[in-house]
Amino acid sequence: TVPAGYTFFLNRVNAYTTNNGNQYCLYRIWTRKYVSGVSTEQIVLTASFTPTYATQRVVPRAYAEKTDIQWQLNQSAAAPGSVQLEGILVSNAIV
Repeated sequence: TVPAGYTFFLNRVNAYTTNNGNQYCLYRIWTRKYVSGVSTEQIVLTASFTPTYATQRVVPRAYAEKTDIQWQLNQSAAAPGSVQLEGILVSNAIV
């Protein structure tokens, strides 16, 4: 969850699986945002890959305060997988 008073800027994502390339693997970013007590869920991005997914954003993707974020992997066969991400958490306070 992005803390109150902050914005998270996502720069880079790498996802990996040990599937042999013949199996299905899906990378997904899922978010939930609460505004005035109303929950809104959104699939921000979905991408299939074998065996590596990598992206670097030219302009970082902003996630507002109080947004729940999940980076998810779904594979057609049981195999180890991981997601690595890089971003910056910035205070919204004006200095």
